[in-house]
Amino acid sequence: MNLKAQGKLDEAEPILRSVIEATRRVFGREHPRIGDSLNNFGEVLVDRGKVGDAIAAFGEAVEIHRKLLGPEHPTTQIATNNLGSALVFAKEYGQAEQLLRETLAIKEKVMPGDHISIAHTVNNLGFALYMQRRFDEAELFFRRAIALRTEALPPTHAELGNSLGNLGLLLYDTERYLEAEDAFRHELEIRERQMPKSTTHTALALNNLGATQYLRGKLQDAAQTFEQAVNYCRHEFSDEHQMTKDAVEKLAVVRARISSPK
Repeated sequence: MNLKAQGKLDEAEPILRSVIEATRRVFGREHPRIGDSLNNFGEVLVDRGKVGDAIAAFGEAVEIHRKLLGPEHPTTQIATNNLGSALVFAKEYGQAEQLLRETLAIKEKVMPGDHISIAHTVNNLGFALYMQRRFDEAELFFRRAIALRTEALPPTHAELGNSLGNLGLLLYDTERYLEAEDAFRHELEIRERQMPKSTTHTALALNNLGATQYLRGKLQDAAQTFEQAVNYCRHEFSDEHQMTKDAVEKLAVVRARISSPK
């Protein structure tokens, strides 16, 4: 998987296809090594935006590992987690919820309650519920994921930023703007310290923070945040990138409000 780590996804995909075919010729259609290769293949497909193909690969990996290793085996849980995440990406939120609930129940049975792997499943389950607009349930899972990740991970870890960003979006959608601003600000602190790994996430965090400040009536703060977002997006992307255009448009709206207050 070194090619994946290097971002050479075009090269990694055909190589992994060949590995899967060769492994099947040697071991038959069902073997743990095939499940491992399918799981790795699915990760590459997700990164390439081929989510439907990734779901098929993860699904086959889950079937193989469940049959040969059992549903509680850590390898099976990794493949199941990946399948749940891919279903979320594919907007199959009902299926994702069912699978992630099953996965969480198994993890809670076989792992300590504060195991970091539980945080991953909890966060994904929260997002599946959030996208179904089941905000009360989703919030409980997001806050649990934040608590687990705060305890187990460094304070600038990207996964903690993910959970904070998810909670911020939920708080924004439920019009709790003060709490949302705190969540987005905390997320932004993490994203900025993760650069250059979190380029897109940093831009999103800036835009989300600015939008929240705007709705709170903090127009000067919002203008400053959107100006930072514009400069950041121009530097990291281009003037024609959609995220840059969005930031420029939002900055113009805020400046118009400042110039002509109602």
